Amino acid sequence: MSLLALPLELYSIVAAFLAPKEQAALACTSRLANHITQDILYYHDGRSKTPAALLWAAGKGEIGKARKALDALKRQCTAHKTKCECISQSLLSTSLRRASAGGYTEIVQLLLDKGADVDARSGRFGTALQAASTTGHERIVQLLLDAGADVNARGGRLPTALQEASAIGYAEIVELLLGKGADVNAQDGNFATALQVASANGHNKILQLLLHKGANIEARSEWFPTALQLASLHGYDKIVQILVNWGADVNTRGGDYATALQLASLKGHDKIVHLLTDKNACS
Repeated sequence: MSLLALPLELYSIVAAFLAPKEQAALACTSRLANHITQDILYYHDGRSKTPAALLWAAGKGEIGKARKALDALKRQCTAHKTKCECISQSLLSTSLRRASAGGYTEIVQLLLDKGADVDARSGRFGTALQAASTTGHERIVQLLLDAGADVNARGGRLPTALQEASAIGYAEIVELLLGKGADVNAQDGNFATALQVASANGHNKILQLLLHKGANIEARSEWFPTALQLASLHGYDKIVQILVNWGADVNTRGGDYATALQLASLKGHDKIVHLLTDKNACS
C-alpha cells in the first residue's frame, strides 16, 4: 500500500517517527504530505538549538509561516509553570532586522508585539532602524520610531540611519528621522556627515532639509572633504549653488584635497567653475 493511501491519522503517526530530514523530504512529495508534515516540522524546529523557521519567514515576508514558527516556539516553561512564549531575544531581534530590511511591515509589527528588542545590534545591518533606513522602507521606519527605536543608534557596518538615508536619497525617511531628533551632524570613524554624503550624491531636497536643521556646512573628516568640495568634484551644480548661498567657504582646503574650484576644473565642470569664480573662489 502506498504511504499516501493511509488514513490521515496513521500517516501523521508514521511521519512523526521519521527523522527531521526525512520529514522534510516527505513534505516535498505532495501537497497532502506537505500539509500533514508541516506542523511536525515546525514543532521540531521550535525545539531545536538553532531554530530557523522564523528567520526564514521574516526574511521572505511569509507572515503565515512566521506565525506558525512563533507558535512552535511556545514550550513548557519551568519559570512560569505554563506553556508560554519564552523565545530567545536574539532570535526575535535578528528576525526583526531581516523583516525590516525586507520591508515586511506585518512581520515587523508581529515581532514587536512579541517583544523583539527594537534596538538590538548585530550583523552587517546593525539595528532594525538602520536596516529599514538603508533599504528605504518608510512605513517600517515609522513603526520602529513609534516603538521607541534609538534614532541615533550605530551598529554593524553602517553609520546612523540618517547618514545612510541621506546618502541613498530617501528624503521622506530623512524627514522622519529629523522629526524624531536625529543628530544632523553625527560623524564617527570613516563616515561622513549626512550633509557631506547628500552633497556627494546630488540629493538637493535632503541637502536643504539638513541645512534647515542646522547641519555644519564646513564639516569634514579624514576621508571626506567638505560638502562643497564633494559637490564640485561630482558635478552637482545645483548643490554647489545652494551651499554657496548658505555661506559655504569657497576656498576651503582640507588634508590632501584641493579647493572646490580646483576639483571642478579638474573634472571639467565648467558651470560650477563659473559659479565659484563669481563668488571670488581662488584657483
